[in-house]
Amino acid sequence: MAIAKPTDDFISTATGSYPGVLVARSDVLQHYSFNPAGIERISHRTVPTPMQIEPYSSAWPTSYAVLAARIHAHLPATELLYMQHVGSTSIPNMPAKPVIDIDIVVRDVTDEAAYRPGLEAAGLQFLCREPEWWGHRMTYAAEPYANVHIFGPEAPEPLRHRLFRDYLLSEAGGRDREMYADKKRKVMQEWKESGDAKFMYNDRKEETVRDILGRAFVHAGIVGSEEEYIKMSKD
Repeated sequence: MAIAKPTDDFISTATGSYPGVLVARSDVLQHYSFNPAGIERISHRTVPTPMQIEPYSSAWPTSYAVLAARIHAHLPATELLYMQHVGSTSIPNMPAKPVIDIDIVVRDVTDEAAYRPGLEAAGLQFLCREPEWWGHRMTYAAEPYANVHIFGPEAPEPLRHRLFRDYLLSEAGGRDREMYADKKRKVMQEWKESGDAKFMYNDRKEETVRDILGRAFVHAGIVGSEEEYIKMSKD
């Protein structure tokens, strides 16, 4: 279902009971290029990220529910505005690394004193800040293993993640779902064969992700065509 018209300058991030805010359509369409120099390192993972692609597991939604319940138990609703399961583990039958991806929207991402103690009590370890990427805070949990991304209400990234997921869940996204699964397997095999500890798994599939996002934006009515998306995402 379309959530916007291509002529809209602003798009609502509302979903379910979350009222959301209006974000600029241009921000939703704009890609962020990872900048290592822009990272403020807080700590390093005590448990490495699993680097293997596994068949879809029905345990993944359960793992999300377990961690979501812990987070809800330690973070008041005044601070935790929205939480969603995103990424490949949120898409039935999609092969993935066994890492649950979660987006959290908090009242004010810069006010860490208001939410960090609660999230740490829920078992999350804070890894870094990315001020250039809408103030993103990166955290992870070792059990169940999860990457938990923290944003403020004004960040378009949770909407982008949701549109990507929902498109791949739709009938219209069937071919792209298969293509993305094949790409993930191929990139993981390339990593295994390279023996390169610095192999950037996400970077190797970024072009495919952006292509799929373009079709997801068309599917949601945010742009009228893939050509419009390509132009606006590069402006």
